Amino acid sequence: MTAKNIVDGRLFVQLDLSPTYPINQKFSENALNKSHFASQLLLYDTVVIPTLDFGIVPGLVSWLGIDRFKAAIKSRSIQFIRRKGLLSYVGNGNGVSIVVIERGNNQLWEWWQEALFTDDYSALEFQLGYFCQNIAHRQQRILARDISLSTIPISYENSFFIENIAKESYRDILNSSLLSQIALYLSEEPSKLNLEWLLPPNKSKVLGNERIIKDAVDLILSVAEINMQILMGTQANNADLLVPQGTEFLLTEKLGRKDATKPLVDNFIKLLELRNIPDIRPAVEDNSIPLSKIWDIRESKNGEEFRNWLRKVIPEDSRALERAYVEMLEKDTLAESLPVRLLRFAITTASGFIDPLVGTGISVLDSFFIDKWLKGYSPKLLLDDLRELTIKEQAQ
Repeated sequence: MTAKNIVDGRLFVQLDLSPTYPINQKFSENALNKSHFASQLLLYDTVVIPTLDFGIVPGLVSWLGIDRFKAAIKSRSIQFIRRKGLLSYVGNGNGVSIVVIERGNNQLWEWWQEALFTDDYSALEFQLGYFCQNIAHRQQRILARDISLSTIPISYENSFFIENIAKESYRDILNSSLLSQIALYLSEEPSKLNLEWLLPPNKSKVLGNERIIKDAVDLILSVAEINMQILMGTQANNADLLVPQGTEFLLTEKLGRKDATKPLVDNFIKLLELRNIPDIRPAVEDNSIPLSKIWDIRESKNGEEFRNWLRKVIPEDSRALERAYVEMLEKDTLAESLPVRLLRFAITTASGFIDPLVGTGISVLDSFFIDKWLKGYSPKLLLDDLRELTIKEQAQ
């Protein structure tokens, strides 16, 4: 049976070393993010939200209301996976790195800096204390405890990060004709492009909150984010992934550079498209459907049956799955009044190439990606229809 949960990169609030609370507040006040979250609640038993500082928590409390938020934490409908440190590109040949700042003995930090680098419970106390003051302090502590106990830590050695996030991201770009051309186009000195030496000493960069690819460093960090998501998916009980469009091609190219045969690569990912299904997002955005209503539909018998079906679906079942989604909403007379949308899943077919790949003599240990897929990790990739891996206007 495939995943009940999804690591949702759209709900990850990208932060840097500037004050984080305006970024977190802006994210939570964006109705598009709220409506996306509502849609995910209908699709998965557990929405796993990557976070650096738990800054999205006050927004989730506001969206759901405190009672439903507590119920969501208790039932593991919402979980967090905490990333420690900022994914950055550091100059002087350091390239893709994780930056963690430790406070000196005599250094004064503001609360948002503490929340970014402290332990889970303390970070939650900061966020709830500053933004959920209508919740009694004792209840804040209980909520911080419950969230921190269910939070998934990311665990890896530095050598693993260098080989499977940093170097893997360079390889992904160098071995992709499209991505390598984009990197050359965006580089200031394309004649001597070295992906590990794009910034001078004492310079560093993180991917901007808007996630727009403006230069070659942004491109590398965007690919590194996808590799981080693969890592998070495996550590979150082999979860499905919400990824930018274009990720499916990057993953097939990983196989291609391992000398897998063309039929295996071609069959690695099959697209499942659910067409003409009701789109709840506009109604959630304009508050004509409260998020509490979506929660009640999700908790209904029809909602549970639909999610069970989605876990077992194959591309040939798409028409039946569309009908099941519509039926789930029709029970509450919503489907007729809603616009329609297209949901696109890239369904990986790992089981179809395990034996042939082993037969080629490929070392299953030379790539974290290949190793996990050979061991049966075959998530659905829910393709984010608002984000793409490659650049748009910038390349024109």
